[in-house]
Amino acid sequence: MIKFTEAASVFLKGFRRNKVSLTGMIIISITFPLLIVCALLDVLEVIHSPLFGAWIYGILTPLFILGHGIFFIGFFFVGSGPDKESPCSYGYIKNHFSHVSERTNFGKLILLASFLAIGNFIVLVLVGYTGHHYSETPRFCGTLCHSSMSPESRAHEISPHSRVACVDCHVGSGMKNFISSKIAGIRQVVAVTVGSYSRPIRMPTHGLRPAKQTCEECHRPELFHGDKLKIIDRYEKDEKNTHLQTALLMKVGSGGQGTGARGIHWHVSNKDKIMYTYEDDFRELISEVHLFKADGSEIIFKNPEVKAENHSRSPEHRSKEMDCVDCHNRPAHIYLSPEEAMDQRISNGMISSELPFIKKKGMELITAAYPSKEQALQVIATALPAWYTKHYPELAGGKGAHIIQAAASLQEAYRENIFPDMKIGWNTYSSNLGHHDDGGCFRCHNDTFEAADGSSIPQDCETCHILLAEDESEPEIIRTLQGE
Repeated sequence: MIKFTEAASVFLKGFRRNKVSLTGMIIISITFPLLIVCALLDVLEVIHSPLFGAWIYGILTPLFILGHGIFFIGFFFVGSGPDKESPCSYGYIKNHFSHVSERTNFGKLILLASFLAIGNFIVLVLVGYTGHHYSETPRFCGTLCHSSMSPESRAHEISPHSRVACVDCHVGSGMKNFISSKIAGIRQVVAVTVGSYSRPIRMPTHGLRPAKQTCEECHRPELFHGDKLKIIDRYEKDEKNTHLQTALLMKVGSGGQGTGARGIHWHVSNKDKIMYTYEDDFRELISEVHLFKADGSEIIFKNPEVKAENHSRSPEHRSKEMDCVDCHNRPAHIYLSPEEAMDQRISNGMISSELPFIKKKGMELITAAYPSKEQALQVIATALPAWYTKHYPELAGGKGAHIIQAAASLQEAYRENIFPDMKIGWNTYSSNLGHHDDGGCFRCHNDTFEAADGSSIPQDCETCHILLAEDESEPEIIRTLQGE
């Protein structure tokens, strides 16, 4: 009976004579140590580049698996040695199992091969596990495979939900969600590869998971209560960048616990239910609103401006229960209007309000048409200092640092909201949070919808908030709240 060292020697000699198995073994021998080292570096977060993850899980791992496939094909199905018989042939099996000594030697070879296979299998499982988690990280979703999603990735990075992983909202837990997301991912990979994806990326209104499985994992509408003070800072486009403030007492309300459903979050009450019928893919045009009360009664509000013969789809295919995302439709991918971007940056001190006409000039620069994003950033960086040097030479000398900082902040505002390659400009994506133009709240709260009893959905401002001050310079209510 031969020893294991002799078995190993026979094993090595056997596949050395088999060029197919030898090729597979060379691939395994090269990729195995690289895979171990790179996977450890990734797990320990030594290297943060998304390309490093692509190297590990997109190149090394497939090569490692391919090496095993080539090796076992050669070992079992390609003959080696003088007789050129493969281990799966009848002659090979008859020869090696007809004598006890041959069966013993062959068993040791199989045992040795099994130990090697188990070791490699463990490595594959560990790498597969870390690779699975890597494929669910924001850096993978936003910067590697989904290059078309780079604008959404950038918006996510600066949103209030930046620490929430993409998969927590877009995939969810459980095998069913995992499989469906990977199947959808295949289609998306093909679209990215051939460049057939839409530009800009359409809002996934029909593909979003229910809010109860996403938003309400952290937020509890039924526990919201009380009112919240909201102060909106705005700046005029005059020389002094006049600071105007609006103070609102938001009736946050609750979803039904304690004193009952009231305020803004009454819309997602766990006692009353609202269903609405929409006529467009973005759910902007609402034709009917159904209110199901806790006592079992139903009130139907109809939009007379939408005629029955103009319905684009059957009611069952265009009806939805109202939930969080009907108002908070962009909670993790927020794009600002140019006015909002300027006001925010002046308010937080990133752009000095002491620079004359900075609101007006900044708006002109960030909303101008440019051949490319790179040229836009270059023009912004040079045009703002040049304008102040021409019109306010003394100020340009004394507040040069403020001007440079303002230009950099304007560049950042442009960089965060404009993506020409994806055809994303200012106001490409609309937000339903609040009321802008005819969107948001005004989709339903417009005094147009009427019920059979003559009642309507009100447009009364104080339904959701109390206006304490509107576009006032140093409003008294804010001074009082600040103890002045």
